[in-house]
Amino acid sequence: MKTMRVPRFCRSRSGSLAVFFCLVLAALCLVFGTWLQAARARGGEAALGRAMASQIQVGLASYDRGLFEQFGLLAFDPARVDSKVFGSSLPADMASCPLELAGEESLLDTQKLDRLIVRQMGARLPGAWLDLFLTRYAGVNRILAPEPEKPSSGGLADVLGRSLGDLAGPAIRKTASKLFGKLLEQLLDDQARALLENIKSQFSQFAAQRGQSGELLGSLPDFLNPQSLTQMGTALDKLFGCPESPVFGKLCVVEYSLSYFVSQTATQVVDGVPQDRITPDGRRMADLQDKRPCELEMLATGIGQPTLAAWTVRFLLLCVRSLIHMAAILTDTGRMAAIRGTAAAIAGAVAALSMGTVVLEPESITYLIVAGQALAAGIHESSRLIDGYGVRFWPGKGEIRFQLWYTDYIRLVLYLVPRATLVERCAKRLEHLFGNTLYTRCLVRTRYAGRDLALSGGYDG
Repeated sequence: MKTMRVPRFCRSRSGSLAVFFCLVLAALCLVFGTWLQAARARGGEAALGRAMASQIQVGLASYDRGLFEQFGLLAFDPARVDSKVFGSSLPADMASCPLELAGEESLLDTQKLDRLIVRQMGARLPGAWLDLFLTRYAGVNRILAPEPEKPSSGGLADVLGRSLGDLAGPAIRKTASKLFGKLLEQLLDDQARALLENIKSQFSQFAAQRGQSGELLGSLPDFLNPQSLTQMGTALDKLFGCPESPVFGKLCVVEYSLSYFVSQTATQVVDGVPQDRITPDGRRMADLQDKRPCELEMLATGIGQPTLAAWTVRFLLLCVRSLIHMAAILTDTGRMAAIRGTAAAIAGAVAALSMGTVVLEPESITYLIVAGQALAAGIHESSRLIDGYGVRFWPGKGEIRFQLWYTDYIRLVLYLVPRATLVERCAKRLEHLFGNTLYTRCLVRTRYAGRDLALSGGYDG
C-alpha cells in the first residue's frame, strides 16, 4: 500500500500560535469596541439626561409671576422658556442634538385646576373660616367678663350678652375660675419659663423619636430649586393631611373664588367701620376693579359680561330680600292687622267715590300692600348690601339680629353652583386673563444614536 506524502508546509506547526492570537485579538478588539461604543452611548445618554433635567428645571422656574401673585397657582408658558440651557449643558460633540420643548397638563383642565385649588386652599381654609368668624362676631367673648352696660348695636354679641350675661355669665366665670384659676396663677408666676422649657423639651424628644424632621425635609431644601420646594410642599401637605372629601373640596373651591376673584363690592362695613377687602397677596380689591370688574359675579351667574352679571346678582338680592320681608310681614300678626285695616279703608274709599260701582276686595288690597312694602324694602336692602353694609337676615320682631353681608349671599349662591361648573368658570376667567398656553408639567424630547429620549417634570413632582 502506497503512503501519501503530506507537504512539509502543511505538517509544520510553526506560527500557529501567532495566528491564534490574531484571531483572539480581533475578537477582543470587537468586544472592547462594542463596550466602548456602548459606554459612549450611555455617557451621552447620561449627559442628555442631565441637560434635559436642567432644561426642565429652568422651564418650571419660568412660571408666570402674575398668575402666582394674583391667584397663587404655578404654571409656565413653553414659548417663554429659555431653550439655550439644553445646548449649553451638553458636550461640544453633542451640541447638535435636537430639542423639542412642550407643556403637559394644561392649567385650564378642570380636573387639574380643581386639584390645584384644593391644594392651594387646603391648609388655608380653617384660617379663612376663623378669620371670617372673628371679623363678623368679634366681641362675643366679652360676655364672660363683667363690663358696664353699653348701648346696644343690634349684633350677635349683644344678643348673647343679654341672654348669657345676666343668666349664665356669673356661673361661667365661677366655673372657669375653679377649673383654670390655679393653672393661670402658675403661668403668671416665675415658673412659667420652666414650664415652657419643659414642654419644648418633651416635644423635641417626641420629634426625635418619631423622626418627623428628617422625614419632612430630609435636608435643608434648596430654595432656588423649584423641584426641591415642590417636594417640601408635598411633605407639608402630607403632614397636615387635608381630607379628600367632596364637601371639603367644594368648600375650598368656594373660598378660593371669594378670596382671589374681584367683586363689585370692594368694601365691607362692620360695626360702622369700612374695611377694604384684601386679596391673599395683600392688594386692595378696589384697586383691581377697573381691570378685573365683577369677576365674582360672573362666577356666580355664569354670565360673561361684567355689567350684566352685576345686574343679575342685584336682581337676585332684590328677590331674596323681598321674599324674606314678605315672609316676615305675613308672620307678624300686629303688622298684618294694621295692613288689613288700611286695605279695608282703601276699599271703602274707592266704593264711596265710585258710588258703589267699583268694589275691591280688601284681602287683595292687603296682599298688594304687603308685596309693595316687601319690594320697597328689598330694593333698599339690596342697594345697602352692594354698598358694603350688613343687613339683618330676618327683619321681623325678635332678639336675634343676625346680619349678613354681600359676600355672604355670594357664598350661598356659589354653594348652589356644582363644583365642576364653578371650577370650569374659574378656568374661563384665568384663560381670559392669561391665555390658554399655561401648563403645569414640562416635557423635553431629543434624539440620540437613533433613539428617541423624553423626560418630563412638574410642580407636583
